[in-house]
Amino acid sequence: MKIKSAVVLSALLCFSGFLFAQNEDPLKFHIVTDVTYSPATDYVPGDTHFAPITGAYSCFGARTTFNTTYRLPTPLGENFLLNGAHLDLNGHIELSPVTIKGGVQATFSPLPFLEFQAGGELGSGWNLGGIKGIAFYNGYEYEAVTPFSGMLYKAWLRGLFQFDTGAIWSGNWTHVVMQYTYQAYYHGFTGTQSNNLWGWQADIHYLDGWCSYQCAILAYQMPLVLYRIGGMFEAEHNYNDKNLNPAYKPFNGAYNKLSISPIMQFKFGSKDTLSCAFTFASRRSFGVPHNSSNEEPKLTTTGTEWYFKQAAFSWTHNF
Repeated sequence: MKIKSAVVLSALLCFSGFLFAQNEDPLKFHIVTDVTYSPATDYVPGDTHFAPITGAYSCFGARTTFNTTYRLPTPLGENFLLNGAHLDLNGHIELSPVTIKGGVQATFSPLPFLEFQAGGELGSGWNLGGIKGIAFYNGYEYEAVTPFSGMLYKAWLRGLFQFDTGAIWSGNWTHVVMQYTYQAYYHGFTGTQSNNLWGWQADIHYLDGWCSYQCAILAYQMPLVLYRIGGMFEAEHNYNDKNLNPAYKPFNGAYNKLSISPIMQFKFGSKDTLSCAFTFASRRSFGVPHNSSNEEPKLTTTGTEWYFKQAAFSWTHNF
């Protein structure tokens, strides 16, 4: 039950509103429901290559996030670029079948095309039907942690640049929208030693420390129910793996995970948006065959394996 699609879907959620629209109501509520489906893709040993789909089903994920946002107008002048500056204060609670997580963030938008954000989250979990909400690597496998005995924590700083060509050329069919996000974050897990690997929401190979996340989106916007189509590129990695247990150094804890996703967004009235992403991603490749990801921390990374990771769907409803 991998819900690593948090990265994909949070980018799409950020992208789901009109880029330069202002909300007149300072207090707003919205709920986001994410669903993911992944086919089976067996590991193939060797250097960089593509691994084909080998089965209809690998995992299924679901989560719901409740959001409250309050907007404070902070105009920086009378100029049309500055008079819409604002500060958004957000609180959210995320629930999945095996975890609960809450967080707060502040987003400052000095210009229509620029955002700066700082935030933090805390979460914990339990185990359900063999699905491990939180786990740590014991040298042989990812071992389930006693429910709520460990805590996930995360803090981040993020910058976002976005642009819509419709701001230059008026018309319903002149909107090419672009967005670039860079986020630096620190995350960790209190249920194990800081140099150990751990898992969250049935996704694994996490390591305490500073990480970076980048996302670039290019899409075309239309005055239709299917109102955006485009592509998304993502990159995420630990800045380094200096604190990783020396026994797992050949595993490369700072491996750079990449993904490419065709995306579509549907708009149903003024309150509902459906975002869809079909993700091809990279993962570590090893020189020897193996049957389980539990074996990987003891192996030597030799390249990159590309595979079809998931189909992800995110429904946003604004109240």
